[in-house]
Amino acid sequence: MSSFEKAKFYTAKYGLYAGVGTVAAYGIGKSLLYVSTTFLGFTLYDVGWYMFYAGIITGTGAATTVSVLFEKLHIRPESVRNEAFDMVAASPDVRDKMGVSMIYPLHPGVMRAYTKEGGHFSIDSISRSLVWRKPRIKMIFQVYGGDNHQAVVSLEAEKALTKLKYTLLTVDMLTKDENLLLIGSESKMEEKDQLRSLVQLNKKYV
Repeated sequence: MSSFEKAKFYTAKYGLYAGVGTVAAYGIGKSLLYVSTTFLGFTLYDVGWYMFYAGIITGTGAATTVSVLFEKLHIRPESVRNEAFDMVAASPDVRDKMGVSMIYPLHPGVMRAYTKEGGHFSIDSISRSLVWRKPRIKMIFQVYGGDNHQAVVSLEAEKALTKLKYTLLTVDMLTKDENLLLIGSESKMEEKDQLRSLVQLNKKYV
């Protein structure tokens, strides 16, 4: 990869956050400059302290803006697992097949695997233009409970703006021949099989 191509790659990936931070810092700085020029009675000592605190406020504001933007545009695997587990535990089909009840609830297991992609700008291979790649996650994790059953949950989700959308959510029981499709279509089942191949599933984890 040439130096120019590297520059384009890193600009596409991190340019958004650098740009937002720069704009935020510029806006705060301009506001503080207006205030400082309004009060011409400041001594040199006052101006020094004022600019010192102004720098802290500007840096903090810019860092906070970038941090919030990063959080909104990216996917946290642990949050996805917790949300998916709640949906699985509340599913009437899962509760019926696994014998889940208040006395014998469903629990998340120790096994988890996932892969993430997207969440940045990149150069389109065909048009060579700058495009946004939606954050996407594929994950499998173990659940157990009910009538002493175990199952593997497979999911795929993507983030459009700040909203997470599930395109696949399945539950495959390991202790009996039951496969439940909660979200998605049969055409997505191949991706589930690819995720299942990432880990050894015939091992007993509990």
